[in-house]
Amino acid sequence: MSNKPVITPHLFVEYSLCPAWIWHDLFTDPSLKGEIPELALKLMEKGVIHEEDYVKDLVFDEVKEIDPAKALAKTLELMKSGSELIYQGEIETEIDGFIWRGRPDLLQKIPGESKFGNWFYIPVDIKSSNEMNPDHKFQLAFYAEVLEKIQGHLPHQVAIINKEKQRKVLPIDSELMEKMHARANQILTILAGQKPTLHYRGGCKQSPWGQMCLQDCEAVNDAALVYNVRESTLDKLREAGFETVTELAGLDPDKPQYKISADTWKRIVLQAQSLQKNDLIWLGEPNIPTTNYPIYFDIEGDPLLGVDYLFGFWIGNNPDCHPQPACEAQQDWGSRQEQKQKDINLPGFPNNSDLSERNIGSGMTKECGQNDTKTMGQKGQFVYFLAKQPEDEKQMWQKFLAWLPTLPENYLVYHYAPYEKIHLDLLEKKYGGSPELNKFRSKLIDLFEVVKNSVIFPLYFYSIKDLAKSRFVNYKWRHQKAGGAQSIFWYEKWLETGDEKVLQDILDYNEDDVIATEHLLNWLQKSDV
Repeated sequence: MSNKPVITPHLFVEYSLCPAWIWHDLFTDPSLKGEIPELALKLMEKGVIHEEDYVKDLVFDEVKEIDPAKALAKTLELMKSGSELIYQGEIETEIDGFIWRGRPDLLQKIPGESKFGNWFYIPVDIKSSNEMNPDHKFQLAFYAEVLEKIQGHLPHQVAIINKEKQRKVLPIDSELMEKMHARANQILTILAGQKPTLHYRGGCKQSPWGQMCLQDCEAVNDAALVYNVRESTLDKLREAGFETVTELAGLDPDKPQYKISADTWKRIVLQAQSLQKNDLIWLGEPNIPTTNYPIYFDIEGDPLLGVDYLFGFWIGNNPDCHPQPACEAQQDWGSRQEQKQKDINLPGFPNNSDLSERNIGSGMTKECGQNDTKTMGQKGQFVYFLAKQPEDEKQMWQKFLAWLPTLPENYLVYHYAPYEKIHLDLLEKKYGGSPELNKFRSKLIDLFEVVKNSVIFPLYFYSIKDLAKSRFVNYKWRHQKAGGAQSIFWYEKWLETGDEKVLQDILDYNEDDVIATEHLLNWLQKSDV
């Protein structure tokens, strides 16, 4: 068995998330490695299940050998004999002292000339997603490169089978191959023993070495700790000799250099200064429209399934702002509009007891409902619309639309980051809208934009959880693992098991998100600028 360094397609995924992942796997004490996130494990499991489901009706020759050398020998034997379809074949070649090794899901025989005769092979991967992402493309280009060395013919196209079992074809052109080689060279440099430049970004949180990335950066106060700096910009700053937060904090925020835009430069320097003194830097007084009818809004979606499965609303402690969720609404838009005054119970809470409780523990799961609660010492009402199955998304949307006419006239809707607005637009295109939806959309206020224009936090990330959990806002989620990726994992687990406790976790997490949005708004309004 050769002891030469081995590059595989999976390393492209690891590198895109966190370059240090590859390094730590090779050179760091394995006992320091954290756990693979639950969502990543679920994705692997889903991928295997989808693959098995797809191939069960195919006729193929399978390479069952586990040992790479034996698997390669068996694969080459099948390729030379002209097998029509090879499942789990091993392909391998040596390039410049490195072993390029991969195991495409399928090798499909195509008419054409090669070392084997008047046929050659193209790689086909089976993916549990709808479209090809850049990592899929790099992996397929990687396979194409190895196959060219083996068969003397570069595949002119490659393909994936997506989650709908549709074939998505990708042409192999010079641009893709150049990009793949550039990424491969970055990976090969790490395999050769060169530690990658320090980074700390969102992808690091998805790596089992994320905590090591943070520790490495904090140990030297590295410039990578500054929030939201592009890699290319960070490289410019490093080349100019600014490698630490302290060095960046010493720059003049009003004198941009190194062809970095004035806005970006100022943000970088002020963010570094905030980290350096571990305190807020106010840019100006927050400009936030207010109302007696505040609503806080958050959508949970599953990008793996291409579905939004939960609309959550927190209605603040105002006795005149507790509209009834339209769980039983079957009327069309016009009749709902006529029923508006009947559906609003002012003052107080809805009278329909079946809709006013969220008794998940006893198995009374609902597609929508509300919960009058007191969380973190603050009264309010949680209203939600839930797609218990992906195919229920349309029904969830229609119930949400039917609920909108019941809202008081002067409400405002606070959310954090652009996801909600973007997905309202997408769902309208998918299922249709209404005049009340247009009104609702016009009342959206993105608190991320408010934060960005008013205050610098001494934080590495600016998600609602990072801000709300900070010592400044000081809100705590009920579930220790709460997060967007965890919510996706819970939804996938709910679909698989039907476990009502998992559904409860999803609803509690979303409720905490919208309450945290209220806490952030209150903090912004009360802060002494």
